[in-house]
Order: sequence, then C-alpha cells, then structure tokens
Amino acid sequence: MTVADEESLSIGDLAKRSGLPVKLIRRWSDCGLLPPSERTRAGYRRYDARAVARLELARTLRELGLGLAAIREVVGSQRGLSEVAATHADALDAQIRTLRLQRAVLRWVAAHHSTAEELSVISRLTRLSSAERAAMIHRFVAETVQGLDVPDYRDRLRAAMPDLPDDPSAEQVDAWIELTDLMRDPRLRTAMHRVASYADEHAPGPHAAAETAAVERVTEMWTRTVSRALMDGIRADSPDAERIVAEIVEVWLPTQTGIDEDCREARHRLLEQLEIAADARAERYWQLVCIISGKPAPPSIAAAGQWLVVALRANPQPASKPANTRASVAARQRALNAVPSHRRRRYRVLFTADRKRPVTDAALSAREQ
Repeated sequence: MTVADEESLSIGDLAKRSGLPVKLIRRWSDCGLLPPSERTRAGYRRYDARAVARLELARTLRELGLGLAAIREVVGSQRGLSEVAATHADALDAQIRTLRLQRAVLRWVAAHHSTAEELSVISRLTRLSSAERAAMIHRFVAETVQGLDVPDYRDRLRAAMPDLPDDPSAEQVDAWIELTDLMRDPRLRTAMHRVASYADEHAPGPHAAAETAAVERVTEMWTRTVSRALMDGIRADSPDAERIVAEIVEVWLPTQTGIDEDCREARHRLLEQLEIAADARAERYWQLVCIISGKPAPPSIAAAGQWLVVALRANPQPASKPANTRASVAARQRALNAVPSHRRRRYRVLFTADRKRPVTDAALSAREQ
C-alpha cells in the first residue's frame, strides 16, 4: 500500500518507513522541520505524503553532515539546496584542511619524539590561518626593508611568502616550524637588513629583469668555478687559488665603476660584498621558503662563498699583471660603456645570499672577450 492510499501516517509509521528513530522524528517535528498535517482528537500527530518526502530529504542532508538549522532552511525552502550545499562544501573544505594539518603535526611529533610542551607550540603554529601566516611574514619583510629604497628586494620577499598547502608533507611542516623559529631570530633580520642597506646605499631603486638574469648567470659561473676548485682539492689559501680569484674578478669588474682593473681596491670591494652577503641564516630562509612552497630548494653556495672569501683574504692583490693589461682594460671599458648610463651604479651589489644582484650582460661580454 502506498502513502497516497493512506489517509495519514503516525510517527511510528514514518519511523518504520525511514529507518529513523521515533525520538529523532518527534524532535524534528517539534522544531518545525517536519510539521504534522493534522492531529487526532487525542492530540496525536498525523503526517501526509509530503512529510515522507521532507523526511527523506532531511535524512539525506543529515548524512551529509549538515546541521539542523541548515536542514530546516532547505526543507522549508528558505534557501535553495545548491546554495546550502555550496556553503556546506566550503565548511567541509576548511575542516578537511584542519584535519590534514593535525595529521601532519602528529606525524611530525611522532617522528621527532617531541615533548608535550613542544606539541603545544607546534600545534599553535600550524593552526594559524593563511591570513595570520601572511601577516606574520609581512611584518618580517616590513621590518627588514623599512626606510630603504630596495623595491626589487622587497618585492621578492613578498612574492616568496610561503603558505602551507592543504595536505602538507612532513618535510613542509618541519620547514614551516623551522621558518617561524628562524624569523624570530634577530640575527636573521640583521643579516637580511644589512644586505638591503648595502643595496640601498650603492644600488638603490628598481632594476631591469635583464640585469637580474645576467647576474644569476655570473653567480652560477663563479660558484661553478669555485666548486671545481673544491673538488680538485685546491686550498683557498694556496698559490693556485690566485688564478681562480683573478678569473672571477675579471668577470666581476665590468659591473663596477671607479675600478677598471684587478687590483687591491677591487679585491677589497669584492670581499666586502661577499662578507655582507655571507650569512647561513639568510640562505636557509630562502631554502625553507622553497620547501614550504613545494619548489626545489636552491643548492647551498655557502661553501663556495667561504672559499672565495678566504682566497681573497689570502690574495689581496694580483700576483702579477699580464702583459696586455692595457688591452684588457680597454675591453672591459667597452663592455661597461654598453651599459645604459642610468644603470652604471657605484658599487653594484653582487653575490647576495638571495641572488638578487643588479648587474648587466656587460659582465658576461667582458668574460667572453
């Protein structure tokens, strides 16, 4: 027998048809979700075919996790089903993300054998919302470049702001925890501010993309050259290191003004730039940012940079001047003249830890000549 053939149904009948407890149906009826079509003289509630359909919809929404208020809005046609479903899906997304973070934190804690106190700190850090994480890094960037005319450096710091993905790996959670701890270290802020201050003093303002691309090629050249020296077992303070220093200085010179040949002053300036940029914390900052963002972390250049610093200290001036010094200087000057005048900045900032060094292709041109 169908509902249509029946005059009305009791709560017990609805419970049998739906498989839901009588107590739940009565509660839904009391709150207006399932109003009775009529009542008997004795006050018992009776329901028609529409109540069966409403009950089935309510049960489906309940199984999907919607709360009573949302179910009442849909069943009562106060809000459309698609609108409520979209809202609930967004809420589930947030809940799923939270659960994934909790899972990642628990796995991290298990792997690191953390204490209860460490668990509390780690859990608090990973519970930060995207907006809270962004605000924290915004403050760090603002304090690092405050009052300095270094738009390229500032923009790169902001563009690289990391955020944990919805389903972070243990490595990403580890990197985020290390990064937040690192940003609280005043020595990191001091090191990065020192690089920004040097750029502001000697090469302020924006720089063309071609300059950035060229300096990256120059940096790759000197790190590759020094890496070969390390592999060959050449000591930085040995006589053999002088040749490598001269080769690097030759490429670097066209980017400088006021110095047109390899000399004591040139090597002192290069050493100064390297010492300002050489900080393991700043390098680690960029590596962690890449890990959290799911990008390949750049290889460390700390060893190569330290080798070159030691080599420059051990070889503060050229061992001897080549016979064709005048021709070499002329070639470097031609390369420098190819640089637009507004880009000929005093004390170009090179070899910084984050590899944002204003330079032109003139450096490479001099090397090729």
